[in-house]
Amino acid sequence: MSACPISNSRKTNGRTTPNLAYLLRDFLREQAGRRFALGQHDCGLIIADWIERVTGRDPAAPVRGRYHDEASLIALAGPLGLPRLFDRLLREAGLMRTDDPQLGDVAILSVMGTDPRGAIRTASGYVMAAPEGLAGIRNLKGVRVLQAWALSG
Repeated sequence: MSACPISNSRKTNGRTTPNLAYLLRDFLREQAGRRFALGQHDCGLIIADWIERVTGRDPAAPVRGRYHDEASLIALAGPLGLPRLFDRLLREAGLMRTDDPQLGDVAILSVMGTDPRGAIRTASGYVMAAPEGLAGIRNLKGVRVLQAWALSG
């Protein structure tokens, strides 16, 4: 599938987001029927698939097919852990860190003190891969954004 760049028809908080909401809606509909499986459909790969859909660059290319369970994922992440691996891969794909994630941006969250999970910012909160497809987070109380990256500057 080819990339679908963000165009310049409407500004929201300094970002151009014309059809991004529709693109995200369609992407999430496609992802909703997929079952969670490490190395195939997980919180990191859903982010990478989304970024690839929008930018044409796959930030997970260096790690795809290199893990299939928690032990192999932890080994791949190394001693600095998953947040550092996410940061390195996303920066190499051209994303910049942001303190104010907007629609379509990606983040690592801790929800009510859980282990960090990758998520995509939606108009009403965040969405992430879950055992039965996707999980949405609308009530952001108890959600801590550990790191976030903007799709565009």
